[in-house]
Amino acid sequence: MKALKLFSVVVMSLLFLQACGSSSSSSTANHDTDTPIDTTPEPTATTIVDVAVADGNFTTLVAALQATGLDATLADTSASFTVFAPTDDAFALLGQ
Repeated sequence: MKALKLFSVVVMSLLFLQACGSSSSSSTANHDTDTPIDTTPEPTATTIVDVAVADGNFTTLVAALQATGLDATLADTSASFTVFAPTDDAFALLGQ
């Protein structure tokens, strides 16, 4: 009976140590895969005028912003602006 208890304690200890060892090694192995390296480039600050020019459908708006000097105001990347801008087609509906 005493030998059976001793054997049970030894087996349980070995299982416990094996579980701890595999958990520790798998934790170390998974640490590299669980935390992916962020390879996305830092976003560059773009202005509202830059976005309008890149889109190509806002040439009338860009011309108006440049004519009034508002392009310089909207170039401030530390400020936050919301612009509801009509497209060139909307300006064309207005006529001359």
